[in-house]
Amino acid sequence: MAIHSEKRQICAEYERLIEKVKGVISAKISTTSEETIQEIHILAGQQRSPKQIVRDIESLFMAHYGLSIDHKKISIAQLEKEPNQEQSTPRLILAGLESSVHRLKADVKVSLRYGEEEFVGSYSGPRSQGSQLRISANATLSALQQCLKTDCYLAVEDVTLVRLADKNAVNVAVSMLSTEGEELLVGAAWVRGDEQDAVAKALLCALNRKMPELIEKRN
Repeated sequence: MAIHSEKRQICAEYERLIEKVKGVISAKISTTSEETIQEIHILAGQQRSPKQIVRDIESLFMAHYGLSIDHKKISIAQLEKEPNQEQSTPRLILAGLESSVHRLKADVKVSLRYGEEEFVGSYSGPRSQGSQLRISANATLSALQQCLKTDCYLAVEDVTLVRLADKNAVNVAVSMLSTEGEELLVGAAWVRGDEQDAVAKALLCALNRKMPELIEKRN
């Protein structure tokens, strides 16, 4: 049992070292009864070729342990996409919201960030209590429209302040018209201090999953 445990510790040390090689995601080593390396199984990404990874592993074992590894013992499986690759996809973020009132008129300016780009939109309307949320929604759409493809249009269908679980929340419905037809999108956000911020975040909730296909490609 102690011999088996020691062999497993040595394999684990080899695996940890291999996983430091660029492009390697994980490694698993199997050995013979004589404790020699039988196979090295590698899970790798697409950033490097299998030949490069194999050469690095061969050099690694020779430099650290003085061991010559037959390249035929190294098998590499490459993932089509890197783990967590989708997490690197930019998301729309509310960068800022400013509102002001002038007698009977209310103005809202919204700043959105998508990756390293920022888009600013504004909208004005009557200073009535019922129109404040819709003004914020349209200001957000004004910023959104700047980064969308030219054949895609958005319109606010409904903005509602609701009470859920003893908390205030905002629900929005947005119609999206493109060459593929019309689609109704919905989003929601909790009110955390400011209702206008919640409106903008609810709209981002409705649109964020669609953004990779709607965003205007830039050089």
